[in-house]
Amino acid sequence: MTKNQFIERQIYYSLQKGLNPRDVIKNVLSLSCTQSETDKALQEYDKSRSISQVLQSIGVINIDEHFLPILKEIETSDSTSESITAILETKLIIKKTISLMQARLNIGLSYALVLVSIASLVLYVTSEGIAESFGVFFAETGTRLPKFTQFVISWQDSYFGPQFIAPILFILIVFLLVITKRSNEKENSLAIFSKIPFLNTIVHFTKNLNWITQLKLLANANYSLEDARTKLTINSLQLHKYAPRIMTDLTNAQKLGNLNQEIEFQFDNLTTNAELVVTKACRNLIATIMVFVVSFVAMTLIASYLPIFQLGAVV
Repeated sequence: MTKNQFIERQIYYSLQKGLNPRDVIKNVLSLSCTQSETDKALQEYDKSRSISQVLQSIGVINIDEHFLPILKEIETSDSTSESITAILETKLIIKKTISLMQARLNIGLSYALVLVSIASLVLYVTSEGIAESFGVFFAETGTRLPKFTQFVISWQDSYFGPQFIAPILFILIVFLLVITKRSNEKENSLAIFSKIPFLNTIVHFTKNLNWITQLKLLANANYSLEDARTKLTINSLQLHKYAPRIMTDLTNAQKLGNLNQEIEFQFDNLTTNAELVVTKACRNLIATIMVFVVSFVAMTLIASYLPIFQLGAVV
C-alpha cells in the first residue's frame, strides 16, 4: 500500500469517530509525512477550512475540479467531517473496485498469456512444417490444395499473418498485466482504463458513484434536487444504464420528503453492483482475447489437416 492510501484510510477512520478535522490532519500526517509537509498542510487548512482542499493539495485524493469549490462551500465546521467522509468513502469503494478488477484481470490475462504462447508455437509448427509439406506434395502430383488451405497459406505469408499477430497479442496482454498491476499505485488509473475496450464500462460506473456521492452531499446541505443537478455533470445515458429509474425515483422521493434516504439507497445499490460490473467487464475482455487466439489456432489447424481428406483422390 502506498503512503497516500494509508493517509486516506486513516483520515477516513478518524473522521468517522467525530474527531476535530485539524487534529486528524496533524495526527495522521505526522506519522506519514515530514514535519514541513505536515506544517504546510495545517497552514492550508487554517486558510481554507477545507480538509478536502488539503487532501487535494497534497495529492492524497483527486476531486473533480468543478466540484471542489462546491464542496468547499458546504464544508462548514459542523459538516466538514460528514462531507469529506462521504467523499473518502466513495474513493475507497472505487479503489476496492479497481483492486477487484486487478485481481480478476491478473488471473484471466495470465491464462490468456499462456494460451497465446502455446498458440504461437502451434501456428509456427503448422505453418512452417505441415502446410508446406502438403503444398509440396500436392504440387508434385499436379493437384491443387483445398481453397481454404490456399487462403490460410497466403494469409500466413502476408505481412499481417499469425507470425505478426501472435507477438502483438503477447505484447498487448503483457501491457494489460503491467497497467493493472500498477493501477492501485496511480491516481489516474481510471483515465488509463477509459481507453481500453470493455474496461471503460468500469470507468463509467465509478463516475456514477462519484455523481451520487456529490448529490448526497448537496442534498445534505439542503440543496433541492433541481439545484443539485444543475451544479453536477453526468452522462445521463451511462447513469440510466446502471440505474434505469434513478431520476424518477429521486424526483418522487423528493415529493414525499425522503430525498436523502432515496439517495442513500441508490448509493448502496451502486456499490452492491460494483463486483457484478467488474466481473462482467473482465470476463468480456478476456473472452474476446481467448476467442481471437483460439480462432487463429483452429483456422490454421483445419487448413493444415484439410488436405488429408483429399489424399485418397490424389493417390
